[in-house]
Amino acid sequence: MIHVRIVTDFFREHFVAVLVAVTVVFILASAWLLFDRQTRENIGGPEPVGEEIRKMVERAASHAMFPEGEEPTVATVVDPAKLAGQEFFRRARVGDAVLVFRNAKMVILYNPESDRIVNMAPLTDESEPGAPGTSGIAAHGTTVIQTPTIIGR
Repeated sequence: MIHVRIVTDFFREHFVAVLVAVTVVFILASAWLLFDRQTRENIGGPEPVGEEIRKMVERAASHAMFPEGEEPTVATVVDPAKLAGQEFFRRARVGDAVLVFRNAKMVILYNPESDRIVNMAPLTDESEPGAPGTSGIAAHGTTVIQTPTIIGR
């Protein structure tokens, strides 16, 4: 009887501490199990976005000579209707990639689904007269971005 009383008194005095300890152990175990499951699912899973972009740029480069030593800015067309006023995007479709080579002042519209270059044009500044309507995409940066920038939104 004394033994049970001692245990009961201990839990009464330290109820909050025991509850916190049990909760922390439960959270840590759950986090570890979740992390372990996600790690196992990701082995052999989909490629990272950056790797997909790199491969897509390589496929597009097999159709034309791209500037050497320059990584393009890559954007994706999501709403061609919003680009309708720009001649460069006349044949653009949802999912087409826009490859912008700022140093070489070149822009390429590439359809990864059909593996075809749809259009190529010199990249001009908005301030230049007769710009082909590609200056709006020149502001997206100079390196391949991990998440493609959305054009036409």
